[in-house]
Amino acid sequence: MKDQGRKIPVKTPPQQDSAPLEEDDSGAFTVNDRRHWADGVEDADGVEDADGVENDSNEKEQEPVPEGKDRDAIIRQLLEKLESTEQEFENFKKRLEKDLEKQVENRIKSMFPMLLESIDSLDRSLETGTQSDVKTLVTGMELLRQQLLKALGEIGITRIEPMGEEFDPALHEAISTMPVEDKGLNGKVVSVIRPAYVSGEKLIRPAQVIVGKLPL
Repeated sequence: MKDQGRKIPVKTPPQQDSAPLEEDDSGAFTVNDRRHWADGVEDADGVEDADGVENDSNEKEQEPVPEGKDRDAIIRQLLEKLESTEQEFENFKKRLEKDLEKQVENRIKSMFPMLLESIDSLDRSLETGTQSDVKTLVTGMELLRQQLLKALGEIGITRIEPMGEEFDPALHEAISTMPVEDKGLNGKVVSVIRPAYVSGEKLIRPAQVIVGKLPL
């Protein structure tokens, strides 16, 4: 015969993230909460709560300052590096100076053939000048002038004729003024006594000019 007065325990399988059921001596089911956060213990990742966490970033140890022999060795190394850097700089300066001297020497050498050719032309003009008219002599001198200007151009020197330009004290040297009636010539170069020469953007010699000026 079945015992109708006895409770038959029924075990329910625990579900994920739910509290398990346990049967007591009387056969009744009780809930036992075993969740890790219920008792204030470590969480699932094993990390203590905010009050127990230590801030390692604020407690980083500083590297000790070397003393004694270690400090002397570091100083010697720095001094050796400084001396090595100074020596490398001096060697660089010497190489740069040699390169510049070589460039100047090469430019002068490249100029020699044209200068010699100009001298030859001058010699021929002087020889023919005694046997021909003045026009032939002038033609020879003009050829010599062109050769010399070409030789200067080969080394980067340019001749500038500032006729009609606005007077510029940085490029022109005014030796006098000339009265002009045209307002457009006031303050401009109306005569060039000596042209200017430049090398790139550097002025080698300013031009000597006469500047126009309106009469009072």
